[in-house]
Amino acid sequence: MRATTIAEVLKLADEYNTNDYHEGFKLAQAICKKIGATYQARNTEGSEYYIYREQEPYALGYVGYKSYSYTGEKKNMYTVFSRKIHNGKYAHSDRMHSAATTNFDKAVKNACRYLVPYAVDEIVHETFNSARLEFSTIKETRHEASTKSRDKIARDFISNDGVENKSPLEIELRNLLQTGYEFVDQEFKLNLVTMFEELDDYRNRKRERHLADVVYVTQTRSGDNKFGVIPQVTVDKYYWDGGNCTWYTSEDLPQHLAEGIAKLNILPQGQFCDGVGFRPKDVSNIYYVYSVS
Repeated sequence: MRATTIAEVLKLADEYNTNDYHEGFKLAQAICKKIGATYQARNTEGSEYYIYREQEPYALGYVGYKSYSYTGEKKNMYTVFSRKIHNGKYAHSDRMHSAATTNFDKAVKNACRYLVPYAVDEIVHETFNSARLEFSTIKETRHEASTKSRDKIARDFISNDGVENKSPLEIELRNLLQTGYEFVDQEFKLNLVTMFEELDDYRNRKRERHLADVVYVTQTRSGDNKFGVIPQVTVDKYYWDGGNCTWYTSEDLPQHLAEGIAKLNILPQGQFCDGVGFRPKDVSNIYYVYSVS
């Protein structure tokens, strides 16, 4: 079941209105009153509603009152959809994550049980791929730069026939052998210096692992910030394999994390900052901050 960001949910406010007379609306209203959440219509007829809290990155799930059967008797059911539900009756679609009943009160009870906030580990699972791509891109950028500067030297050596016009590389190589490393072509020297700087930078980045401390920022009931941190996440792997979360207050949050969050808040969401980290575009309260050794 795909996670739906709060930004996606809020966009639907301009598209779908509530239907105060529909059983789906009554169900959503009763659930939100119970768990302290908000609802947003999910379809035109107002039979389905996302249940969410604005301080959370993703909707808790959604509920509806309609027939979800593709075959047999079409019967309206009070249905709760949540990633926490595993319904073995179905092998595909969101129905794999649904609990249906004809009893209104039981549906509300199901919602209270299954419509729960995403844990920090789950949030990292949802955002990991976008973060991995950003952290990996810096390696590719350095690789392209080193290749380009290297080719600038090698290309001329290959393209010149050496009869009438010798390339700077050939001249300098001959000069290195004959005169003891005095460069004839200063532009070539600068190109050579640049090539080795960028090549060394790329090789260093290729050797090192990209480690980030993943920080989830939320609030206590009193309005104070609290920070869930999963440290030392290897973000250039191809998958997320889980991690343990430690919670901090504003007072005991490690300094490098506080500084990283402050810097990333200045930048547009989704913009990677080399040496600082990354904040996913659609989830404003999750931060990937470079770990300190």
